[in-house]
Amino acid sequence: ELRFAEVPVDKVTSVGLTKRITANATYDTVGDVIQYEFDVENTGTQTLAGPATIDDGLIGDESCPSLDGVGNGDSDLQPGEVVICTGSLTVDQGHLDTGSIENSATATVDGVTSDQSSVTATANQMPAITLIKSISSITVVNTTTVTTPTYANVGDVISYDFNVQNSGNQTLGGPV
Repeated sequence: ELRFAEVPVDKVTSVGLTKRITANATYDTVGDVIQYEFDVENTGTQTLAGPATIDDGLIGDESCPSLDGVGNGDSDLQPGEVVICTGSLTVDQGHLDTGSIENSATATVDGVTSDQSSVTATANQMPAITLIKSISSITVVNTTTVTTPTYANVGDVISYDFNVQNSGNQTLGGPV
């Protein structure tokens, strides 16, 4: 007589997330756009109903495609299936000044939330200043008429203007 034992199947619901930068992992200009991709995988043993969503506190345009374009084409995320979501961040002056952008995200499918996945983009900081020196005026002593701004006597006063310009890509502290 054959006897079969019932073996319980572990019903595991879990979601994995891998976040990566696909464009501008190194940035140097205000307005650069860092592109991200988020691989959301059903790492459990149970089917998860869509949609998939991304929660990234730094970027605001995260989006995931419909799950009917993934795997077997239904609106669920089967065990082992992966959906690729996207997002982007536009670099501002604060990002250049701090030198890097590190952010984390989580993914949620059918009420199941992944662990955080983090990635860091790095600024190519280029501090620089430009100095332009010019004569603003010449006061000549012992002369009543000055037609050409030149000096010839001890005691003549030459005044200069100094134009200091931040010609780099990050904020510089003073004093100048």
